[in-house]
Amino acid sequence: MARATGTQALSTTAVQLPAQPCLEVALTNNDASIAMLIGWNAITQSFTLAAGSSVVIQAQNLNQLYAKSASGTPTLSYITS
Repeated sequence: MARATGTQALSTTAVQLPAQPCLEVALTNNDASIAMLIGWNAITQSFTLAAGSSVVIQAQNLNQLYAKSASGTPTLSYITS
């Protein structure tokens, strides 16, 4: 599978990440002060990605993930593999 990289601007409303087949995805919270919430559907995002941190998640497609900010409009970065 080809690697894909990109960014997603967030708000306090959950958004589905773009369609991209993968085995896993690394998510990075680029904001130094705002946490992000990550989840598997548009209703519940229960995993907190702290400000300035990263996580690797196994997924078959990037669009299986939804993200929103705890406040403000931070930017999430991703890279798939």
